[in-house]
Amino acid sequence: MSSKKVFRSVILIVLFITSVSFSMEPIAKRYNPAGTWKFSIPYAPEGYTQGNLIITKEDKKSYSVVFALDEYYKITANEVVYNKKEKEITFILYVETETVRLSGTFEDDKFTGTANYSEGVLDITAVREKEE
Repeated sequence: MSSKKVFRSVILIVLFITSVSFSMEPIAKRYNPAGTWKFSIPYAPEGYTQGNLIITKEDKKSYSVVFALDEYYKITANEVVYNKKEKEITFILYVETETVRLSGTFEDDKFTGTANYSEGVLDITAVREKEE
């Protein structure tokens, strides 16, 4: 083979590799919602307007959630479901005699959602304070 042909082949290979690398999407980092989230529910009944959601990864597919109003009053959530594709979580809390269904989505270190209970729907927001 002549040096011209080798040079052309090398150039073509480099161009091909360069074009393929630009056309491929980067691999997305999997989002992990685990951590401590400082929440705010402005129109909730007195005593329930702020606290922490403590989300823990139990195994590869499941999470647990603790709704902590202070260091003494903590409620463990039931039926926790995390949809990793949509970055959405839903769970149920039993607060005193009330069933509260909470759901929302994560975007980076922010969470927005709703808390549904017998007296209506309340907006909830949270920011991550500590990542697990």
